Formats: sequence, C-alpha cells, structure tokens
Amino acid sequence: MAMETKTCWACKQTKPLTDFYVSRANRDGRKSDCSDCSRAANAVWYKTPGGRQYNRDRQLLEAHGLTPEQRASKIATQDGKCACCGDLLATDRTPHVDHDHACCPEKKSCSKCQRGMLCQPCNTMLGDAKDDPARLRAGIAYLEKWERAKTPLVVQHWKAPTITAEMLN
Repeated sequence: MAMETKTCWACKQTKPLTDFYVSRANRDGRKSDCSDCSRAANAVWYKTPGGRQYNRDRQLLEAHGLTPEQRASKIATQDGKCACCGDLLATDRTPHVDHDHACCPEKKSCSKCQRGMLCQPCNTMLGDAKDDPARLRAGIAYLEKWERAKTPLVVQHWKAPTITAEMLN
C-alpha cells in the first residue's frame, strides 16, 4: 500500500496526508496547508485584535454559556461598571463573570449561579478570599486598623498596632 502524500500550499513541501488536518471543504478530505503551517498561521491570527476577540468570545461561551450579546446585556444592566466596586469596566479587556463557586466549583458556571460582571481586581479579590464574607470583613478590619494607626510624619515614635490571630484568619 503506497503512502499518500500532498504538497502544502504554504511551505511547498510534500508530506504524508496524515500531516494535514481533516477538512470536508477539500476534495481529498484534508486542508491545503500542512498542520505545521496551519498552527503557525493560527498563532499569528490569534494575536490580532480579531483573533483575540474570537478567542475571548469562544471561551466565554464554553465556560459560562454566554454569547457576546448576553455579555454586553449584562454589562449594560450594570451601566458598564463593575458589580463589586463600581469602577468602569475596561473596554480593552473582557470583564470577568462572577459566579457562586459553591454551585459550580470549577472555572465554569451555570446560569443559576452567575452574579455579575466584575473587573479583574475584584474578581481576584473575591476568588482569593474564597467567596467568604467573614474573610473579607476581617481584611477590611485589618486595613482600617492600620489606617487608624498611621500617625503624622512630624511624630517620630510610631507604634505598630497589635494584630490578633483572629485578624489573620
């Protein structure tokens, strides 16, 4: 049995058919560029603005079941602001879909546990705090205690506040 070959239109090398991705669009059932050239072209395309947006849209649909239109609707209901801090959501980055990790513990979410669209810092903050309000309140108390402990620069003796084990948990 003879090995079937094909010449790649991009690199002009003759390679076995197994080196070409399957494609129903071509008569021989394989893409016209070899898998190496196809991967290189895709890598370049994904770095373009259109490629990055396509990739973000695809990931959003796979992870959260949201289309670009549904995402835009959610953002519009929040007046274009982060649902947590109220800052304007960056237009050059994809806002994060906040969801209840108790419902969907992985990076994916269902429509029942989606809470809102967040900026990256708020999403990271909630994720690092494990969605635990007590942990977030302890963090607030910790920051406020340090804020109150600040003294004017003219005072030369500064005493650090006492931090309890309760604040660190």
